[in-house]
Amino acid sequence: MCNCKYHGALLFLIATGIFLMVYLSGNSARVDAPTIETVPATDAQALVSSGEYQGEWLEDYGAAKALAKKLGRPVMLDFSGSDWCGWCIKLHDEATGTDAFKKYAGEKLVLLMVDFPRTKEQPEETKKQNAALAKDFGIQGFPTIVLVDADGKKLGVTGYVPGGAQAFIAELEKFMK
Repeated sequence: MCNCKYHGALLFLIATGIFLMVYLSGNSARVDAPTIETVPATDAQALVSSGEYQGEWLEDYGAAKALAKKLGRPVMLDFSGSDWCGWCIKLHDEATGTDAFKKYAGEKLVLLMVDFPRTKEQPEETKKQNAALAKDFGIQGFPTIVLVDADGKKLGVTGYVPGGAQAFIAELEKFMK
């Protein structure tokens, strides 16, 4: 046993340092975060008018619901911290960012990115919409995937699903039956 008078202070400093390393490692933007291209609200309205949707990520909930109604599809809301949330990045890399999922979404879904980034700039209107959606759907963490019909009625909720795009698609399919 150490009889050093600084022993307690040293242990406190070590514990504080470990806590800060763990806390900061999970709360900073990731350099390797994917760039997810989204369609701004003004362009989303053009997609609604034309009906020529191929699985692009939209940012405007109203436009997403209108497009879903026109196409007869559900809307998939992806509540994400796209540039800092490790599980969100993993979901994108393994499922929602894959060609298989993009093909599926282009035929079966309307995609809405409800993002809460730390480094990416967003219009104030998008920030307000996203905060309201998170509150309305009771989002507790990221990633959270909510599937709704064209009227906004919740069909199902999930998150990260291990097993890649096919496992994720199978999970979504359960809500659409």
